[in-house]
Amino acid sequence: MKPKEKAEYLIKKFYPLTYSAVHYQDTSGEYGDAKQCAIKVVDEIFNFIKMENDKSNICYWTNSKCIKYWKKVREEIENYKPQNEIKINNVLSN
Repeated sequence: MKPKEKAEYLIKKFYPLTYSAVHYQDTSGEYGDAKQCAIKVVDEIFNFIKMENDKSNICYWTNSKCIKYWKKVREEIENYKPQNEIKINNVLSN
């Protein structure tokens, strides 16, 4: 999956969990809550990679491709602007 696709996938997975049923909208605007959750997931992946590198003395460059990928995913999440309205029913069924 390309970074942009992964970013959108993560945002769409978190959107139903962060969507305010009371207000029928994302309380932080333009999928902000879902984006923040997705960013936290990516940050945890970075922490895990760093921890594994430190623990096993693997050279940092071994994971450089993986790190570049997740940095791009994080960037795509931060810059995400929905092209179409996310339909909650479609997201929940995936």
